[in-house]
Amino acid sequence: QLVQSADVVLEADEPYPPLEAQDVCQAWCPTPRALGTFRERGLPEPPGPALEVLREVNSRAFSAKLGQWLPGAALLHDMDALRERVAQPSPTGWWLVKRAFGFAGRGRRRIPPTGPTPDDLTFCKRSLQEGHGVQVEPWVERLQDHSIHAWLFPDGTFEEGPVLLQRYDSWGSWQGSEVAPPETLGVEEKRCLRDAMHRAVHALHGRGYHGPLGIDGYRYLGADGGQAYNPLSDLNARFTMGYMGPQPFRDKPPA
Repeated sequence: QLVQSADVVLEADEPYPPLEAQDVCQAWCPTPRALGTFRERGLPEPPGPALEVLREVNSRAFSAKLGQWLPGAALLHDMDALRERVAQPSPTGWWLVKRAFGFAGRGRRRIPPTGPTPDDLTFCKRSLQEGHGVQVEPWVERLQDHSIHAWLFPDGTFEEGPVLLQRYDSWGSWQGSEVAPPETLGVEEKRCLRDAMHRAVHALHGRGYHGPLGIDGYRYLGADGGQAYNPLSDLNARFTMGYMGPQPFRDKPPA
């Protein structure tokens, strides 16, 4: 959805058509490696924040500061606190431990109601050694997944895209997105998702980030059998596979 028919995707060590002066280059995420690829090919580097900003705002530690919407959820930095948390009963039976950095369902581990196994504790210990903390939250049955993307400008203004329905496989890997029909979310769910987006934008701008971003939320089955909503399960300060938001750089022919 991000790449359109007129786009040229730069792959390592592959030739590409010559660019015109009006063409625009964009990086999935403007990391030093990505920017180095542009320089090596004599292409203009896209604007973006510094690496330390990218690292901070894409960590779960950053989004955790914006709020915890699941019962018993917390970002933990200490192994004793983590061990104590997962040894307690989860509101839903299972705990989910998520590393600070992860995508496509990776970097996660479910802890069973019987308590953590030695392998579970090893995963937790190694995750903490990365130095960014780990997110611990109850494992919930997700009923419907949503996302919304935006473009944040350097002056703090932003433009939002439509609310999307997202499809995942059983491992949590993204399979596709589509614009959600108006009746998909309830009034309160829409308000929560929009409020989470505005909170994320404000925090990102305060840290010096600008560019594409997206947040994920979902409706889930609560411990009492009723439905509840988590408006900010993930914050991505970069392009994503399902990005369907404003693209100001398309004011010029893409490259």
